Amino acid sequence: MNIPIFDRNQGNIKASEKAILSRKQELKNTLLEVENEVAVSIETARLKDELYKKFRNTYTKEYTDLSKDMILSYEKRYITILEFTDFFETYRSSVVEMLKLQTDRMDAIEGVNFSVGQGVLIPKFSDPVTEEK
Repeated sequence: MNIPIFDRNQGNIKASEKAILSRKQELKNTLLEVENEVAVSIETARLKDELYKKFRNTYTKEYTDLSKDMILSYEKRYITILEFTDFFETYRSSVVEMLKLQTDRMDAIEGVNFSVGQGVLIPKFSDPVTEEK
């Protein structure tokens, strides 16, 4: 025969056990969310970095060489002022696009650092395409 004196707090004990299980599940869910956020931000940063490097290494170098040729052609009067300004408008657009890629890359790296909570990724600032003299 159970004496009610010893069973007084059983309801609160069971409620506490259920609350502990609930908190453990919330912790697991939070950990999964954080892991997912970090994985997504790392993948985004990797993709932005690859795109930036690809654009910088090929497209920018070609445009720099082409701009030198266009200036020389204009000086020698092989092209008109209209062709010259059209080219440099296009060149300006490509430089703006390059700067946008660079900004997107930095935002993605900052997103990784924010997700992790500390500066784990530090971007390398490589030299831009240098002019040969």
